[in-house]
Amino acid sequence: MFGIGIGFGLRLMKARASFRCLYGATTRETRKRKIDDMVLNNFYSIDNAIDLYYSDFGKLPADLDALKEESNYLSDKDLEDPETEKRFDYEILSEKQYQLCALFRTSNKDDEEFKRGFYDEFRLHDAGYQCLKQRVRDENAKEVPLRVR
Repeated sequence: MFGIGIGFGLRLMKARASFRCLYGATTRETRKRKIDDMVLNNFYSIDNAIDLYYSDFGKLPADLDALKEESNYLSDKDLEDPETEKRFDYEILSEKQYQLCALFRTSNKDDEEFKRGFYDEFRLHDAGYQCLKQRVRDENAKEVPLRVR
């Protein structure tokens, strides 16, 4: 009887260790995804501020400092990675196009949950340093109605 108890105890210890490893990996992945989501939320804030800047000045801001200076709601925290506190890279590509760059911890390209939510194809990224291209919204452009089938 004592031998059965030891065997059961060892199996239970192995099961607990496996659970901790699996749970630890899951929570690490979840944490990485949450940080990436925070980066994307910051990108949305920056994009909105750039749209307002372009509307006011007719051009893209020279850099993120110029954007922050003219914005009523952007803070330094909105312009940096929430974990590393490294400032995002910003580059003007053309008169109305720019890119924001950051280090992403995960890829969301195959993430069905991401695609089911508020999905924006310009927010898809791989893991690693990625630059996401954006274009200012032209308020004078006519909206093209979507075809319904």
